[in-house]
This record gives sequence, C-alpha cells and structure tokens, in this order.
Amino acid sequence: PGNLHIEDIQKKDVMEGLKNATRPCEKKGKFSKGAHSFRILEKIDPGKVFQASPHAQLLIQAMKERSEG
Repeated sequence: PGNLHIEDIQKKDVMEGLKNATRPCEKKGKFSKGAHSFRILEKIDPGKVFQASPHAQLLIQAMKERSEG
C-alpha cells in the first residue's frame, strides 16, 4: 500500500499482500490467483491501471496496433 511505483513491487509481495488482505474473508476465502483474478479484473478501473503502469500502456498500444494492421 502506498507505493505509487507499482511496477517496482515484487510479485511475491503483491501476492502476499492479496492473501493477507483477504484473510478475514470467510465467504470467498483467501485470494487465489486462479479463482479470483478474472473477477478482480472485472471490477478495476482500467484508467487507473494505465496511469500507474507504463507497461499496461505499452500493452494496450501494441494490441491496438495489431488489431488495426
């Protein structure tokens, strides 16, 4: 939390943070990448992701170029 440079955060730290944040969730259980990732993607604001992540911007640009060409 609070790190504005999201691409500098280690994957293991992100995964651990997600597990810790969802630990008290009895209904859906602890975070599991396979079980929860697509539901999370449905709920996030893509604009915020693009603002925070230069790699996300590059990915979208590459996808647009491929779909146009």
